[in-house]
Amino acid sequence: MNEIAPDVFHLPLMPRNGINAYLIGDVIVDAGLASSAKKIVKAVAGRSVRAHALTHAHVDHAGGSRRLVDT
Repeated sequence: MNEIAPDVFHLPLMPRNGINAYLIGDVIVDAGLASSAKKIVKAVAGRSVRAHALTHAHVDHAGGSRRLVDT
C-alpha cells in the first residue's frame, strides 16, 4: 500500500497495477476481483475502515466486495 497523497493510499492488486483499490481516509474504494479481498484486508489491517464504495459494478472493481464486507 503506497501513500500517493495525504491520507490517500493506492492498493495495487493483480495483475500489478492492472486492477487497483484505494483507501481514502477511512473508505475503501473498489474491491478488485473476488480473490483480492484477502489482500485488501491485510493491507488495511490496523486502520479504521468505516465504509466501502465502488466506482462501478464491473467484476474487476466489485468482485471482492462481498468477501471484503463479510470480513
